[in-house]
Amino acid sequence: GTSNQASLTFADQIEEPDAATGLDCRTKAGAALIANGADLSASGVTTDIVGTARTAPYDIGVWQYASAAAPSWSSSSVWM
Repeated sequence: GTSNQASLTFADQIEEPDAATGLDCRTKAGAALIANGADLSASGVTTDIVGTARTAPYDIGVWQYASAAAPSWSSSSVWM
């Protein structure tokens, strides 16, 4: 993206760790990561971590914000 992301903190951009389920890496509402990503479709990245299509404007991170609701399953590949 075009925004300077260097001054952002984890706490401002990503949901907080949860003792019961592990680290919740979904993008927070209002985070600067939203709509500041790059189109990676030429490299084969067309969906986010739960299979939702990545569409413009692209987000930085593994979650496309529209899909940021908690998944309905527990997976060590998503919840660390």
